[in-house]
Amino acid sequence: MPATMLAVVAPGVRRSAETDVLDAARRTALLLASQIRASFEIQEAILLAVQQRVGGVGYDGMTLDRYLHDSLRALDTATPTTSGLVVTDPAGRMVAHSRIPPPVPMLDLGDRDYVQAHRAGVSGTYVSGVFTTRPSGRRVFVLSRNLPEEPGREPGGAAASAFEERSFENLARLALLHRGDSVALIREAGDILSRQPPLPAEALARRVAPDWLRTATEAAVRGTVVTALSRADDRLQHVAVAQVAGYPVLVAYGVPDDRLQWARWEALAVPALAAIGAAILLLGATAYVHAMQRRREGLEREIEGAARERIAAMTRADLESRLRQAEKLGALGQIAAGIAHDFNNVLQSVRAAGLLLRRRPDDAAAVGRVAELMAGLSDRGEALMRRMTDLSRRTVVEALDPVPALRATADLLRATIGLGIEVAMRSPPAGLPRVHADRGELEAVLVNLAANARDAMEPLGGGRITITAALEDVPADPPHPAGLRPGRHVRITVADDGPGMDAETLARAGEAFFTTKPAGKGTGLGLAMARRFAEGAGGAMRIDSAPGAGTRATLWLRAVEGG
Repeated sequence: MPATMLAVVAPGVRRSAETDVLDAARRTALLLASQIRASFEIQEAILLAVQQRVGGVGYDGMTLDRYLHDSLRALDTATPTTSGLVVTDPAGRMVAHSRIPPPVPMLDLGDRDYVQAHRAGVSGTYVSGVFTTRPSGRRVFVLSRNLPEEPGREPGGAAASAFEERSFENLARLALLHRGDSVALIREAGDILSRQPPLPAEALARRVAPDWLRTATEAAVRGTVVTALSRADDRLQHVAVAQVAGYPVLVAYGVPDDRLQWARWEALAVPALAAIGAAILLLGATAYVHAMQRRREGLEREIEGAARERIAAMTRADLESRLRQAEKLGALGQIAAGIAHDFNNVLQSVRAAGLLLRRRPDDAAAVGRVAELMAGLSDRGEALMRRMTDLSRRTVVEALDPVPALRATADLLRATIGLGIEVAMRSPPAGLPRVHADRGELEAVLVNLAANARDAMEPLGGGRITITAALEDVPADPPHPAGLRPGRHVRITVADDGPGMDAETLARAGEAFFTTKPAGKGTGLGLAMARRFAEGAGGAMRIDSAPGAGTRATLWLRAVEGG
């Protein structure tokens, strides 16, 4: 009887163990695909800003355009995952580079697949294969967009943003669940863009077979697993595949077959012991086996909990830092196009002033007025680039005066938030006490909240965003609704007069990965990061909203004692 019982339950136990391992692989592949998509979307925003910046400029003029170089350099240094921005003409010659000041040597990049693709008429975003840069020797792949055709400028030019292989490898290394697992980033054309653990060069250079790619793409849609031989050691492995939404790229998470076999046998250990015990002790041993089963499950929960705590302790600080920087870069991506547009207006004004000087060089009064105008325009452009750089810079948490940060953010939003949106800022004339917070993180949180308000009001044709700062002294009794500790706090409120949220949506606002925006328009991390920022500053965050009454997001930051 015990052997018969084991034979009956064994298939189900083995299937359950296999399902648990493969489900974990599928979830990890989907999470990596989501994070890679967010990184690609930031690069797309930067490429759109480059497209706008080169509007009206010919290819020959780009090689000498210092303002273009400064703009590319600012966008490059603001994004850690970027390994350089480049602009090419239809012949494949480099005409601008974020890391090479003008005059730019017109290197021939015509052998690059992205240059050939845009020259052949490919429009929109293109993901290239991996190549070795000249002369640095770094292995990179790029996201590129074609430059729009304009009068006097041929079609076929491109703007490209480079990724180093190691930028993906660092993310993949953190995501690996077990020694022996692997993660690869594969282009739908068959190229392996990156893999962790790394492959030998000859294995990495081989393209993935088209039949396997078709099978993998279908598996990504169905949520199933593909079985294939590993390129590293020719061992059988089971691969969970996820599509990077909106891009011709797949994430493949591989689990070796021997680990799956071990999980199956490990899951059978307890039923086998129970069968042996039942055969020896008959009915009396059954109670003992059940007791041991419960004890084993309790120990497994304790061991699993201890393992999770240890892993969390080792990785939490690094992951939180990456999430905070990702949110700051997300905010940068949302305003990059607006800043590029405003900066282009400055350049157009300078160009008009130059034409006026050419027409009236002998009119001293006119020359003086135009010179004063050009100086003012130069100051305006410098201020725009400085605000953008300040937003993306990593800073050290210190005792921060919040008022200058709030005013700078309000000025930046007025210049970039979009037409039809009014931005107002109010603070006490006497100032506010200092808080323990990172200025860059505070500005990124405010930009995110303002961007959410703008997106909510756009269907209404515009509206008003009000940023209010005040001092609040929290008493010990009664307890504060937001759970604040007694003491002085700086209260910062971002309010809009948009359509507001219903009770069900408001209850979920702030959950990680929850968003009401269309697919590809939001990550669902903005409010979660804002809440974590407020709690990290010794305070809290609360959102109030009702249909037709707008939305009000309030941050409390604990004031520095004696500050």
